[in-house]
Amino acid sequence: MLSSGLMERATTSGQIRSGVPSAARLEDSIYHNLVAQYNTAGNQMTRSLGGDNFKLDAAWKQRDLQKQAKAMAKSVQATVKKQRAAINADDSLTTAQKAKAREKLTRYKNGQLQDIVKAEGRMQAETDVLAHSGVVDVEKSRVMNWQILGDNTCDVCYAIAAGNPYTIEQATSLGAKAHPNCVDEWSNDWRADKTLMKDTKRQVADGELTLWDGGSRTPTQGSARSKADKLQPAPGGWSGREKQRRRMTTTRRRGGDKRTGDMMIMASERNRP
Repeated sequence: MLSSGLMERATTSGQIRSGVPSAARLEDSIYHNLVAQYNTAGNQMTRSLGGDNFKLDAAWKQRDLQKQAKAMAKSVQATVKKQRAAINADDSLTTAQKAKAREKLTRYKNGQLQDIVKAEGRMQAETDVLAHSGVVDVEKSRVMNWQILGDNTCDVCYAIAAGNPYTIEQATSLGAKAHPNCVDEWSNDWRADKTLMKDTKRQVADGELTLWDGGSRTPTQGSARSKADKLQPAPGGWSGREKQRRRMTTTRRRGGDKRTGDMMIMASERNRP
């Protein structure tokens, strides 16, 4: 049985409190949390559509989540080490004040990390169930809407909302969060699309449609890996997601989307609280 000290260091907060001495250990903790969130959301999604239990066993998806956990761990480690070094080098702080500042940093970074992990796990599970069950066309069906949820929403999030609705491929390239500490997110109330929900439930009940249960084999035709490759976040971390958002906006303004710039601005205004 692990001692309380070992158990503390095994958690993400414990590792951040220790200065993230090992990115690999933090990656392992993030990965397990990400899978847990993914399975929870996958179960909720499949049951809402009349399906059975969901459990991620597909190695190709596990590798995707492991890759994302690794990127998160490296980012957190770099940020925590830099900020802890700044705290320790601040001669204006007493020893007690430095300890208090380090603890504040731990709570802040751990909360931020858990928020991102939960959002990514939920979004990816929901979109994967829809995609790998063949409920929607990931490249054509515009079923994703960016929700403005906070009072202090930034221009980046308003710009994303102005482009609603999106395909699953587009939405996943932007990720579950637009930036650190983002309070806005993709709509998870699939029941809002009553036609989609009603038709899918009927197809599942009649045996016309089999929902993906997280296994290595998917109900849809074609390579699951090929489809999964279309559902990847833009590379390059937060800056990569911002570049992807700008690229998508530019494409629409050049004629890749029938909506005009004025229409997009009007949509943005409608999403403002």
